[in-house]
Amino acid sequence: MGAMLERDAALRALRRTVDVAADGRGSVAIVAGELGMGKTMLVSSFAPTTDAEVYWGTCDDLSTSRPFGPFWDIAAQAPWGLQSMLDAGDPPYRLHTRVLEELAAAERPTVIVIEDIHWADDATIDAITVLGRRIADLPAVLVLTLRSGEAAPDHPVQSALGVLHRVAAVRVELPPLSRAAVARLSGEENADWVYDVTGGNPFFVTELVADLPGDLPQSVTSAILGRCARLDPSSRHLVELVSVAPTRLPIAALDAALPEWTAAAEAPERLRLLTLEPTHVRFRHELIRRAVHSSLTATRRRHLHAQVLEALLATGGAAADIVHHAEAAGSTHAAASHALAAAREATALESHREAFEYYRRAAEFAHEFPIGDRAGLYEAYAEEACHVGDLSEAFNASDRAIALHREHGDVRGVGRCKTARARFNWLAGDSRAAWEQAQGAIAVLEPLGATTELASAHSQLCDLATRSGNSEQTQRSGHRAVRLARPRNWATRTPDGARWSRWRRWVCNSTQPRRAPCTV
Repeated sequence: MGAMLERDAALRALRRTVDVAADGRGSVAIVAGELGMGKTMLVSSFAPTTDAEVYWGTCDDLSTSRPFGPFWDIAAQAPWGLQSMLDAGDPPYRLHTRVLEELAAAERPTVIVIEDIHWADDATIDAITVLGRRIADLPAVLVLTLRSGEAAPDHPVQSALGVLHRVAAVRVELPPLSRAAVARLSGEENADWVYDVTGGNPFFVTELVADLPGDLPQSVTSAILGRCARLDPSSRHLVELVSVAPTRLPIAALDAALPEWTAAAEAPERLRLLTLEPTHVRFRHELIRRAVHSSLTATRRRHLHAQVLEALLATGGAAADIVHHAEAAGSTHAAASHALAAAREATALESHREAFEYYRRAAEFAHEFPIGDRAGLYEAYAEEACHVGDLSEAFNASDRAIALHREHGDVRGVGRCKTARARFNWLAGDSRAAWEQAQGAIAVLEPLGATTELASAHSQLCDLATRSGNSEQTQRSGHRAVRLARPRNWATRTPDGARWSRWRRWVCNSTQPRRAPCTV
């Protein structure tokens, strides 16, 4: 394989990490390089040569990433019970704990490969950071592939990489092939031309060489499309269908969309355009997908997206995938409902950037929802906007939520949003507005009696008073919140009564520092 020329040093570096892990000293291996440098091929060649148990996950290039994307892949391979935890929506820390426990208990080294972390979602980045911090004491290797220059300097993955480089991390940077290596692939008579056109990029080189000695294309895209042109109509349809799915297409969706697709896949597989995996079909390289995708007309793309969307809906595909194809197909109803589902899933997994994006998309189709659901959508959107630091959007969304709650007659919803507005105002540096919003929330909620929302409003006012140095108001609001939080009032009606019990003790002890600890 062209991509494996001049990669012996990189292979040795990866193999050493497994040898060291066998002695209980794990590490992180970061395989970096430009698009087409052979990162996947390198790791694929390394994995079978070790005595380790290898599990593989991939981050997808979706318009908004699916939370814990690669760990869904790993869950299907590793006998760790991750699938049931993900299906049940367990919080991220439980998945982190389970993976760490399984790695520690393994009888032989374990290699976890996560590809394309430049497309990772927040939850995956957090998991990578947690594993990386602790892996030095485990018989395991975490192999991460990264496309150089793909992630912006302020992308969260950069912070994670900074953490990993301070622990047991090995970086393997893949350079372009030399002219001598290109000559071995293309022949001396074509070496200068191929090297100049490709810059030594292994994938470009192998794609150009595959079309020798016929009429040479003027670009790699032409080379790829030239090979695709040799396909019969059914195979061409399959290749085009897979091209509209970023990274890969589930086999279940293909079965629904093209029941006879396996026969059509023979020629693309033989021409090394497509790769068939147990659960997915993907292009051998992203550059092939992009070349095919770029050759489609807008009308053809829309039709193919609609075909994939119908298949995903029929087979229960991931919400993130459905949103992507629904938007491209112009199906507003499917995009709206599944964007909301994807947003809630992302929020539960603490992938706040992704949740914010999905709520933003769902808000574009807000007219599709009943007024109560619309109000809840904007309320949740405001919270996620605050999480990602977009306070302007948080204010706009909370204003919409308040108006809709009022229109719907939901007084508790109005009070909740006003309490949240108090926090947003404080974060924006407007303490007077924060105070007014918190008092406004209490005024709205008081007539309803003891509710969770009223306790939260008093808690927010207590927090504002504490930050402002108003100890008298801190105690007054704090004790009012504690009285409302007593079990006989409403704690039994909330799924997290234990959390409120701890909170009551905190309020008592923080507002009465010179007294004995509160035990209510």
